[in-house]
Amino acid sequence: MERLAAKVKRLERNYKYSARKYNYYNLLITIPSIGITSLSSIFSFLSSSEYLSTDVKNYCVISVAMLTTISAMLQTISSSCEFSVKKLKFTEAAQQFNHVSDRVFFERKFPNEENFIDDVEKEIEKIKSQCKFIPLEIKHKKEEEHSYGEGRCSYYVPIESSDISYGSIDRRNSGDVTTI
Repeated sequence: MERLAAKVKRLERNYKYSARKYNYYNLLITIPSIGITSLSSIFSFLSSSEYLSTDVKNYCVISVAMLTTISAMLQTISSSCEFSVKKLKFTEAAQQFNHVSDRVFFERKFPNEENFIDDVEKEIEKIKSQCKFIPLEIKHKKEEEHSYGEGRCSYYVPIESSDISYGSIDRRNSGDVTTI
């Protein structure tokens, strides 16, 4: 049961991290796009001004054309990659893993379900099937440990390839938590 609890907590943490990563990617494209669109509007206004020479107006028109093209490209990338949608999906999945974690906690304290582990495994697989595109940083990141005082503290547990595919918990080895 401890292995199942550890797996659910790790998945919840990794899915929260994935949601933050997709939010970062979304902002990385959206904020420059907003800035470029604003600059394009400013240059468009300047190109219609009577106080500027014809050469400066022509440069403003060329600048508007280039900035508008770059802005359109960024908006197309943003809509095709759907980082905001992925962020929402991973946030919802992390919340569902939190719910499963609560179920595991209460089942450990007050056991009353017969096929609890099988039911939780099915629920985990259902949640994982909704969010399959985990960022590469999470897939390939090694476990980093830092020393704090007397012991060592692991602040990140990497996601295993078996967590992404439709694997199940090995019930034979209940001793090693990190090999789920």
